[in-house]
Amino acid sequence: MLTSVAGLKQAKLRGPAKVSRLVKSAAATYNLRRLPKLQAQPA
Repeated sequence: MLTSVAGLKQAKLRGPAKVSRLVKSAAATYNLRRLPKLQAQPA
């Protein structure tokens, strides 16, 4: 899932803080892309 959205197979950054920011932004991007599909589902 995150590998297809943000290409996160391998981090191209060094340091845990930078990698953490990259993963958080990738997860946010993934969730934003899923949002319309989730809103279209009946409750």
